[in-house]
Amino acid sequence: MSVNNKFEILWKQVNTSTFMYGTKLSFTSEGTSFKNELMPSGILIHEWQMITHYPTDKEGPMLPILQRGEVYNFIFDFDVIPKGSVYFKIIFYHKNGTKIDKKIIRDKECKVMFPQNAFSYKVQMINAASESLIFRKIIIEDRQEEKRKKENTYLSNMYNHSQSKIVNVIFVEPFLQDYVLSSFATQNIQNVVEVRKWYDSSMISNIYRIEEEIRNLAYDEIHCIGYGPKSNEVAEIIGLIFGGKVFTTFHQSRNVFDQLESFRTVNTRNKYIKPFIYVNHPDDIERHPVSPLVNFARYLQYLDVKLLNSGGANE
Repeated sequence: MSVNNKFEILWKQVNTSTFMYGTKLSFTSEGTSFKNELMPSGILIHEWQMITHYPTDKEGPMLPILQRGEVYNFIFDFDVIPKGSVYFKIIFYHKNGTKIDKKIIRDKECKVMFPQNAFSYKVQMINAASESLIFRKIIIEDRQEEKRKKENTYLSNMYNHSQSKIVNVIFVEPFLQDYVLSSFATQNIQNVVEVRKWYDSSMISNIYRIEEEIRNLAYDEIHCIGYGPKSNEVAEIIGLIFGGKVFTTFHQSRNVFDQLESFRTVNTRNKYIKPFIYVNHPDDIERHPVSPLVNFARYLQYLDVKLLNSGGANE
């Protein structure tokens, strides 16, 4: 459940709190699927506890012990139809079981301080007229983990500034080591921002953070650029989220495609813009036996910088 200063809470079984009347519930590798269109709003769907009594609860504790007075980042990884039709409640208790306070959370990320006088807590997922739900996990991070992520920010500083209202976001392809794009690869592209270190075991959570950081750029038009199998897939997803134009090579990654499938589902109302494929086949280097040792960034030289800097692609 814990990796360093990060805790991941799953939903892998039915407990006494789970609402089962008329419910279709399944546990898969993609997450927990919950469907019950007739369930009243305001009713508890499922609950996670820090302290349990096995003879009655039939499960062990599912929540980590938190430190009093510390601030934690709660991330809720789920998709629900319609949007906003579930919310979460965190309830704090004294040692004798009496309630201290509660916090209602309607966003997918929230900072929560564990009260100084609290002994335990529980997390509840509440229905608000949902039709279907895919729940993957709840992530709880302490401040050290948050500090680490801030130090390893996803977006680089913008470079090659111009007066254009277009921002060109390049997703750095994961390679044998952390890789910084050469100035030669991007020298003619204006308003460039690189997205780095997005590919790890927390990729879904990373996408939410990247989305927030890109929104803060506040540009009129966003171009999402990939140049290898994995970066192409994430560029297309971010392009779908923002309705932006997407530039990719022919490469594909089935693994990343499958992991990001939930974003395609939740963004079905957005207009799909077909990617502009600027490289359609492998070059001579990639055909060579040592090609895995050569970075894909060389393909960026084939981008049409006029399209990038002035718009007009993917129409």
